[in-house]
Amino acid sequence: MLHRLLIRILLIACITFGYVCGYSARADNQSVHHVEDLAYGVALFDFFQQKYFSAITDLLVAEHYQRIKSDENNPSLLLGGLYLSYDLHQQSAKTFNKLLGNKSGGMPITIQDQARFLLGKNHYNDGLFSLAEEQFVEIKDGLQLESEDEKLFLLNAIFLKNDDFFQAQKTLEYFSSESVWKGYAKFNVASRLIQHPVEDNVEKGFDLLAELAIDDSLDYEKRILKDKANLALAYVSLRDGDSEKSIEYFNEVRLKGIETNKALLGIGWARYRENEFKEAVIPWMHLASSQTESDLAVQEAFISIPYAFEKMELKDQALHHYVLALDSYKFQLDETQQLVKFIKSSAFIEQLNQGSLGKEITSAVSIIKNLDPLLTRYLLPLLSSNDYQYKVKSYLEVVHLKYMLNHWQNNIPALQMILSEKRKTYKNKLSKTMDDDSLNRIKVLINKRRKLADQIKKIELSEESLRLLTAEEAEYLKLLDKGDSHLGQLKTQDEETVEIKNKVRLLKGRMVWEVDTDYPVRIWAVRKQLKQLNVATDEMSDTMSSLESAWKTAPSDFSGFEVRIANKEAHIKQLKKKIDIAIVSYESELRAIALEDLRLHRNQIKLYHDRALYAKARLYDSLMERE
Repeated sequence: MLHRLLIRILLIACITFGYVCGYSARADNQSVHHVEDLAYGVALFDFFQQKYFSAITDLLVAEHYQRIKSDENNPSLLLGGLYLSYDLHQQSAKTFNKLLGNKSGGMPITIQDQARFLLGKNHYNDGLFSLAEEQFVEIKDGLQLESEDEKLFLLNAIFLKNDDFFQAQKTLEYFSSESVWKGYAKFNVASRLIQHPVEDNVEKGFDLLAELAIDDSLDYEKRILKDKANLALAYVSLRDGDSEKSIEYFNEVRLKGIETNKALLGIGWARYRENEFKEAVIPWMHLASSQTESDLAVQEAFISIPYAFEKMELKDQALHHYVLALDSYKFQLDETQQLVKFIKSSAFIEQLNQGSLGKEITSAVSIIKNLDPLLTRYLLPLLSSNDYQYKVKSYLEVVHLKYMLNHWQNNIPALQMILSEKRKTYKNKLSKTMDDDSLNRIKVLINKRRKLADQIKKIELSEESLRLLTAEEAEYLKLLDKGDSHLGQLKTQDEETVEIKNKVRLLKGRMVWEVDTDYPVRIWAVRKQLKQLNVATDEMSDTMSSLESAWKTAPSDFSGFEVRIANKEAHIKQLKKKIDIAIVSYESELRAIALEDLRLHRNQIKLYHDRALYAKARLYDSLMERE
């Protein structure tokens, strides 16, 4: 439907918006998988919490920022399955095709087969049965047993749609022996075969139903299938006039099951056809006294009881039960009329919303338990059906999308405030930085380093070792030169003076010799220190360049963020309008489906009511004639 397509588009848009503001199909593995990337672990956590929208957002954000590196193809497999759970078949198929098209790295068979299985389900849900069959046939041995049986079930359904009954029956041989999927497939094949014009196929269909009818498994779903098989065989036997055989099948249906009322009604009609009217009344009376008066099988029992009493010539009792039936029908027509008004009111939708209250996880139980008892009394089969639950869940998903959009919209002022504060902080720091003398000192230091490098280069060229003296050595040499000069200026050059003068010159010569000898070591040390100084000055230069770049680009960056926030705010408003349209469409559809189901129920009750009213009048006239 149009609104379903619309909500798929809205979901994609909402997930994409999650980049800035911030299935249920499962990827099976035959061995334990150790999660190494935190981003993938967060997505898995949300997935196992059944927060599928959050899991999709986690995976897309992680993919956008390349945060998942070591978990190979598992994230893509999970993402495709999540798309499939939201009926985003185009995105799901794209993800799986991309995964299967990646030939590098030797993808594990478990990943390949699971991707093909989910892609096949994707095509099946889109009605592309030939493409689905191609994917299922390509699967090897990498699926877990449950998924393997589900694959066979879907293949079986495809063969039935193509009227390929031979292949449909052939697939039944490949299911695991205890698989419930086999039971469903067998029931579907049998249902199609018994309607086939070829007698051999009809017989095969009855044989399959008979196999299901004698299954003694304690599994809940298999017991339901057993009841349905016995019920189908019973009504077919009743249709063919074999009442005794139909009773045998009816008696195999459990007394406490979803098919019990239909079985009790059928037993009564089987006895009625055998003119065993007294025995026919017993199961009908049991139905009439049950707590499920809204069940149409019970309503038919109400009008069937007086029919049997008329056949037994118990006309007074028959008239009494016609009156009881009319009272019941009148009561139900009044109640269902109230229910029609309730469904048309806003309270009906409000009760559906109570099950979610903005939560991402909503179960069928949480929805039904909040509904008006009148709804569950007359519409429980509809409300608990897969189709209606699917539509309600889809509606609540849309409501959750609106909740998320409101949440993101409420965050817009916070983003604007953060941007404003960042801009203020930048301006304050910029003014302080520009006024700081340290910037000028950095430039002076860089110039000094350049001069020092030039000096060292000159020393290397001239090999003037004395220019590599330490401050202490230079002071010492200066002191010796000064002493030598003073000694040379003395007028009297006695023996002691000459000796001191020679010692000073000896010390000076020794010192120069040592410096000349250590020149390679000293020049190497100076080069090393210069290299370290180069690193420090380069870092300072980079810092200066970064600051200068920030001074130039920060204003435009702020403006860019401002534009992006404004665009996202406008985008949210547009999405909210579309979401509102989708919500109204879903609400109308949910109401229409409930009203249509209720209309059919009321029409059947009206039919019973008219028949009972006519029979009562007819019987009353006959009693008056007798008197």
